[in-house]
Amino acid sequence: MRVLGDDEIRARLPADRVVAVLTALLHAQAEGDFRAPARAVIPLTHPERLTVTAGALGDQWYGYRAYAGVGAQGDEQVTVVHDGASGAVLGMAVSALLGPMRCGGMTAVAVDALTPPGPVDVTLVGAGRQAYHQLWALRAVRTLRRVRVVGRSPGSAARFVEEVRSRLGLDAAEATPPDLEADLVVLATSSPTPVLDPERIRPGQLVVTVGPKQVGRAEYSPALADAADLVVTDSLAQLRGYDPPHVLADRADEIVELSALLATPGVDHGDERGLGAAAGSRVLFCNVGLAGAEAALLHVLL
Repeated sequence: MRVLGDDEIRARLPADRVVAVLTALLHAQAEGDFRAPARAVIPLTHPERLTVTAGALGDQWYGYRAYAGVGAQGDEQVTVVHDGASGAVLGMAVSALLGPMRCGGMTAVAVDALTPPGPVDVTLVGAGRQAYHQLWALRAVRTLRRVRVVGRSPGSAARFVEEVRSRLGLDAAEATPPDLEADLVVLATSSPTPVLDPERIRPGQLVVTVGPKQVGRAEYSPALADAADLVVTDSLAQLRGYDPPHVLADRADEIVELSALLATPGVDHGDERGLGAAAGSRVLFCNVGLAGAEAALLHVLL
């Protein structure tokens, strides 16, 4: 059995490959071939909980990811993939990168589907690993013309901007307060309270949220959805399955799954308006974590 670590995953899983795998997975979800229930959470003492997400693609493979609470030793996660016919373990990954790569890749798929083609300006609220991988993946689908970063402190933002410039080659700079003239606003924080004033969102803007999202601890408020003309998520099962509830759980019936938009007959992917969004619409994408997506990425590596 093969065991993959971060070095091999980083070398063999570029952003464009992540985007391609996730796009195919979403199409399989729309066709009913991919099954991905809500996560299971097991209470612990130290750390506080163990979270397990799982998915299965037809009879090809099934797999799961298990990870401890925030701040656990090394932030490592275990992903395991089985052969769908025999049940044999094909391999596993012990990785702190696979999750952020998947999260960034899903944002990139959404941006490609929901925004017009061409260069974009980005405001990124957050300066950690998740924030970095949002930009890492977005470069696979759009030219990032201008990136403005809002960090928790000037020091963290400055360090992040330097990393983004040197490693990703982007035109990045600090921004305080958030520069909301950008085409794309990405919230990738650990904040337990809202970091964005919904009244400042303008027509034609896409807002992506990937950070805390539960009642009592969320980086945005339900008012952000009220301000949007279209709300999209990668997994309604996950959105409905949070405990405490997702901040938008009571309006889940009004939210569209990204897989359904990608599979909409007669609509060209990446058309001049973006899928399902009229020109000038305010769009919110809730990246909640499609279960089984890390296993799908591991499967292609194996």
